[in-house]
Amino acid sequence: MHSVSGGSGTVGIAQCLDHMIQAVKTKVLELKTHFPNRPIVLIGWGVGALIACEVNSVMYSVFFRVVRKI
Repeated sequence: MHSVSGGSGTVGIAQCLDHMIQAVKTKVLELKTHFPNRPIVLIGWGVGALIACEVNSVMYSVFFRVVRKI
């Protein structure tokens, strides 16, 4: 198990990634509240790209609900 030592103890890599993903999701929601008609482009390099893809896949369903006509 990989871990990072911080000021308040040891944090695992998975927990650190979860925190980063949650922080980006919170920022995206804040931006969409302030600028509802503007597109948001998430980019990243390495792990940042993985976080951008994860946030995009989760947030896509929040902002673009698919409604089927019967």
